[in-house]
Amino acid sequence: MAIVCVAVLGALIPTLFYVLFVWWLDRYEKEPLQLLVLAFLWGAGPAALLSVGVEMALDGPSLLWRVRACGPVC
Repeated sequence: MAIVCVAVLGALIPTLFYVLFVWWLDRYEKEPLQLLVLAFLWGAGPAALLSVGVEMALDGPSLLWRVRACGPVC
């Protein structure tokens, strides 16, 4: 559980700095905060789903490769 917390913090801290930087760049005509949150979620949601899908698709062949490469000795 601690590893998950570290991973989430490792992802959220840089994202927070990026959001603040983009918000600072838009200082003269600020977009509503709800719209900014929606835009980041719109990008983060599909990116997370796509990465999980690719990881699951590639995990099976890599598991078979590790077993075959290791052989009966391991």
